[in-house]
Amino acid sequence: RAGIYHLAISPDTILVAPDGKLRLRSFAIPEARTTGSPLKPHLSAGYSAPEQYVAGRTCGAQADVYGLAATIFYTLTGTTPPEAPRRVRGSQDLFLPADVAEELPESVGMALFNALQPDLEKRLGSVEDLRAALLQLAQKVAYIDEHGQDYYQDLYDALYPAAALLSISATFTQGSLSVA
Repeated sequence: RAGIYHLAISPDTILVAPDGKLRLRSFAIPEARTTGSPLKPHLSAGYSAPEQYVAGRTCGAQADVYGLAATIFYTLTGTTPPEAPRRVRGSQDLFLPADVAEELPESVGMALFNALQPDLEKRLGSVEDLRAALLQLAQKVAYIDEHGQDYYQDLYDALYPAAALLSISATFTQGSLSVA
């Protein structure tokens, strides 16, 4: 919202504060999160977006969408996604394990698929878009649960924090970006 991009969202940069809120840490200038600058880039394997590996490419909100979706993918599967340069070269190795895919509603898989697109033109445009996709799912799951289908309650409980994580605001709190 305020033009501030993290460019390194991963499980290593998300903290749970004593008040239970999620916080992002490890902010840096964009030149430290992309290739092609005099600085040695600090990229997170599996979590940095493809455009961060292209010298001179401007990175923004869609790079954070990619990192956040990769973090959710890791949370659901326990597996770090393949590095972006490999995916750009046409690698088709981003799969949900069968046991995970069987339990996830198709809309979750589609939200992750759209947020982890290597092609910037096909990727979800903002963290708000990803948040909306997951919150839409959360509303459907809550509706299903109200009608006695407890099977989905565990999924709702697991995804609700991820949807809350997507409520990133540009308010700095004690040197970190506040996550509502």
